[in-house]
Amino acid sequence: MVISTYVFSKDGHRQSYLSILSRCLTAHGLTLSPPHRSAAASFFPMIEDNVPRFVIAALISSIQRKPCVGLLFRPSECLRTDRLRYRLKGLLFRLLKKLPSVYILTILPFSVEKAFARIATGWIHDPQLWDLPDRSQGPTDTELKDRIAQAARGRDLVVALGVQNRIKGFDFFARLWCEKASLREKYLFVAAGRVAAESAGWATKLTESGGIVVNRFISDEELLSLYEIGHVIWACYAPDYNQASGIFGRSFQLAKQTIVREGSHLAPLAAELEHPVLAIPFNDIDESTRCFLSNTPVQRSNEHVAERIYAMRDRDISVLISAFNGSAL
Repeated sequence: MVISTYVFSKDGHRQSYLSILSRCLTAHGLTLSPPHRSAAASFFPMIEDNVPRFVIAALISSIQRKPCVGLLFRPSECLRTDRLRYRLKGLLFRLLKKLPSVYILTILPFSVEKAFARIATGWIHDPQLWDLPDRSQGPTDTELKDRIAQAARGRDLVVALGVQNRIKGFDFFARLWCEKASLREKYLFVAAGRVAAESAGWATKLTESGGIVVNRFISDEELLSLYEIGHVIWACYAPDYNQASGIFGRSFQLAKQTIVREGSHLAPLAAELEHPVLAIPFNDIDESTRCFLSNTPVQRSNEHVAERIYAMRDRDISVLISAFNGSAL
C-alpha cells in the first residue's frame, strides 16, 4: 500500500523521526511516498507543520472515502481557552474529528489527559519512546562526551539537550545553576544544542558560573553519547510547552532519570511507564533546589525497559496500519 506523505519541514532531528516510521511501516507492506493521486491514503506525520494543508486533505479524503491520517503533536493547545487561536484550534479539531475517513492521532496517550478524546480519533506514543532498539548497541564515543566527563570532576551530570530556549526550560535551568552554589557542588549542568537569541544572556551567565553550554547543532551520535554519561536528563519545560518530548522519550529508552515539570503531562506518563523522574515546580528556585539536593539519580536496567519498548512499538504501528486501512481504532 502506498501512502501519500506530506512533509513540510525536516529541521533538527525530525528526519530521524520520519525514518523510523518509514522503516516500521515498510516492514508491514506500507510505503511512505511523496503525494500522488493513486495513493491509498494520506499521511501527515506532523499536522502542526501545515494545518491548512491538513484541513484541505481531510476534506478531500472525506469526499473520496480515502483515509487521511495525521499526528497531532500539541493537543494540549486545543484544550486551552486563554487565547483565541487556541479556542479556534480546539473547535477546528473537534469538527475535523467528525469527518469520515479522517484519523487524528495524538502522540500522548488519552490516559494522561482524557479530554484529548474530544479532539482526536485515537493515539500513539511519541515514536521517540520506542525508536532506539533499531540502532546499533554499545557505547557511543565522541570528543564532546570525553570533554564533559572530564569537566564533571566526580559530580553528577544534569544534561539539557536539543534547542535551548525559554519554553524548553533553559532560562530556569540556567537560573538554578547560577543562583545556587549548593547545586554547583553536587552537579555539573550541561546544555547542548542551539541557544535561542532570547536566552543568550542566560547562556553567558551559566558559562561564566562554571556550567557548560555547547551552542551548536548536536549530531545524533553526540546526543546519544551525552545521554550515556548524563545522570539526570532535563525535560522540565514551561507550562505553555505541555506536550510529548523526544528528550523524555530517549531518556526512557536509555533508562535515565528525567527531570520534568510538576503538573506536566510528562509526569503521569512517566508514572504509567514506571520511569523514574524528578518532578520539580517550574521557576521555583528554592523548592527545586531542595528536590535536587535530596535526589539520588536512579537508573533502571535497559533489560527492564526493552520489553515495554517493543510492546509499545507493536501497538502503535498496529494503530497506524488500522488507520491507513480505514479501520476502527
